[in-house]
Amino acid sequence: METLGYILQQCINGLQLGAVYALIALGYTMVYGVLRLINFAHGDIFMLGAFIAYYLISKLNLPIYFVFAITMLCTALAGYIIEKVAYKPLRNAPKISLLITAVGVSLFLEYFLSLNALFTPNYIAFPRPFEVEAFDVLFFTITNVQLIIFAITGISLGLLYFLIYKTKQ
Repeated sequence: METLGYILQQCINGLQLGAVYALIALGYTMVYGVLRLINFAHGDIFMLGAFIAYYLISKLNLPIYFVFAITMLCTALAGYIIEKVAYKPLRNAPKISLLITAVGVSLFLEYFLSLNALFTPNYIAFPRPFEVEAFDVLFFTITNVQLIIFAITGISLGLLYFLIYKTKQ
């Protein structure tokens, strides 16, 4: 029974990590599907969101739901500005120009944020916005963080499916 519990626990852990990867891949495929461009700055937008959330939680002590909303708005705005400033002027340019621009935007975001006085390239621990609770279910343990990740991934994938297959968008 101990081996079965270990295997089930590792399956839950793998599903959690896979759900996070699925959300990142969803973003990559949507950007590629719309722009036909591999956006190297995609991960840097995630980094920007993490830094914004860190600042809002650690320095301003905002509640987590405000942090999510503000972070999503800020990263969406950053993506919009990047698209308008860097990518849109190059729509009819050769693909290599877009690719070089995407690398440039990625490097700009990385170095700009690491040189900023608010953020540092050094390791900093992200503050916990809430306590992690573990729930024993049969032979494995699942945490509230894992449940949140599963819920957000399921809702996001469901909404995307609805948008693609059930609307005219």
